[in-house]
Amino acid sequence: MRRTIRSEIKYSIESPYLLKSVRKINKSNLILLCDVSGSMKDFFKEYIVLSFFIKKNIPKSEIFHFSTNLRKVTNLFQVTSIYKVNVRKLALAVSYGSWTKIGEALYMLRRSFGDLIHRNNSILIFSDRWDLGDLELLDREM
Repeated sequence: MRRTIRSEIKYSIESPYLLKSVRKINKSNLILLCDVSGSMKDFFKEYIVLSFFIKKNIPKSEIFHFSTNLRKVTNLFQVTSIYKVNVRKLALAVSYGSWTKIGEALYMLRRSFGDLIHRNNSILIFSDRWDLGDLELLDREM
């Protein structure tokens, strides 16, 4: 409304239309948590591809892989091609094929990387929800 009034004053009150302002959409950053436990071994290619394309399309995103422990693997996906992802370093970074403890992973994320968690960040968990950890901890961390 303020812009319309200014426009009418500027053009001697002959503005025939209302000027609308368009709000800018603020893109939120993304934190990706990928479950790499034994029950998710069939989806190895999927979470490699998901991690790569999220990092490529959302540059401020952070990528974590977890099973019984949580590891930040963002730097392994900062490559120009998906074929340049070093799978050997990725396999050494996280204990693949063990149990899933989602509650402990969320607790470690909050404790170690709590500065990443704020209202402009979204957290995406890629998991089959088969948790063998403490369910009360999972409920509290969610």
